[in-house]
Amino acid sequence: MLQKKEVWLVFPLFALVGCGPSYGDLEGKVSMDDKPVRSGTVQAFGVDGLVKQTTINDDGTYSISRIVAGKVKVAVASPDPDDAKLKRRDKGPKVEQLKETVIDRSKWFPIHAEYGDQDKSGLTYDVKANQKNTFDIKLTRK
Repeated sequence: MLQKKEVWLVFPLFALVGCGPSYGDLEGKVSMDDKPVRSGTVQAFGVDGLVKQTTINDDGTYSISRIVAGKVKVAVASPDPDDAKLKRRDKGPKVEQLKETVIDRSKWFPIHAEYGDQDKSGLTYDVKANQKNTFDIKLTRK
């Protein structure tokens, strides 16, 4: 049987059980000078050291689920679709799959390479736990 003194020593251990990181979702729209960035990726570098990545949709929107709450660094890359197409072909996808992933190059424009580096992009966001966080990424020509 535990003495009163021992109960007070054990109680904090029970309080810590089940405590872990809290997560939030991050979504928004990527634009350059008010024009949607229609292809590429958004990466979120979490406080836990993990990188979460998603594809930018044709309308410029993106969504990343389950990022550990806290300040994240963000990077955006939008490589030339013609270069990306060659990389996909080198990996050997079926022709039908390749057609589904082809991006209309006439809607693409380059963004500065620094946006693709989390340490140089200047993009950060404080992800709040247990909610959808909206971060519209507004890029400018450098």
